[in-house]
Amino acid sequence: MLTVSVEYILRSTKTGHTLYTKEGQIKVDTNVNGGNGVFGALVGMVATAINTAATDKVVAGRKCTSFVLADLPAGKYSPMYEKDATNPAGKKFVKATVK
Repeated sequence: MLTVSVEYILRSTKTGHTLYTKEGQIKVDTNVNGGNGVFGALVGMVATAINTAATDKVVAGRKCTSFVLADLPAGKYSPMYEKDATNPAGKKFVKATVK
């Protein structure tokens, strides 16, 4: 399991006012099931350790960013611009596990 804590603050370049803030503690699940029994559990632990070490930290960061910023309103170059105004915003702090 790889745990990433993130905080995003979006400020206006014109006024300096904070437009959007969000924090998250996202866990990237790197567990591998080694099977049943003691030997399977041991194999699973070793495989999970190898998988966690081999996990690309940039890919994990992108997954976390995508998850935390999923409810950010669309910008003016998006076809959803001003059409997503009725979509509810998520919580200010997100805690989740992603694969």
